[in-house]
Amino acid sequence: MMVMKRILLTLFVLAFGIDLAAAQAPTVLCTRNPVGNCIDVGPSNPLITAPAAPSGSVSGGAGSTAAASAVLKASSGSLLSLTVVDGATAGWVMLFDATSAPAGGATGASLKYCFPVQASSGVAISWPVPLVFAVGITAAFSSTTCSTYTPSATAFFYGQVQ
Repeated sequence: MMVMKRILLTLFVLAFGIDLAAAQAPTVLCTRNPVGNCIDVGPSNPLITAPAAPSGSVSGGAGSTAAASAVLKASSGSLLSLTVVDGATAGWVMLFDATSAPAGGATGASLKYCFPVQASSGVAISWPVPLVFAVGITAAFSSTTCSTYTPSATAFFYGQVQ
């Protein structure tokens, strides 16, 4: 095996003039999609790029009573982490690029992220690459699927925003 590796390295140097043995291994940046696959977010992916070093302050927001939604930031920004604890109703956590949750019905284009939560449980998510919102950051809890927002005032929200 070692001999084969050495031969391949030598052939690569002869063919391309690059010594792989001396080259530094690249750092692979990735985030996990809901299925668990690694999605490349490094400079080699032109569609998704790693964020610049954080600037500005990080703030958090939490509600002391159960609610159907919470405005985490009323202007553009980034969501670093989100914790949601729900009551006896199973449902869906929705993140909207808006300064308020929709009244109900079809979620529309402002829906940025959606995931299920079991009844009487909670979920905490931290994104290695923060989610960027152009208008505002609003979290909501719905008793129906991602395509329809049916407000359910049974969740507590806490988010770290920038």
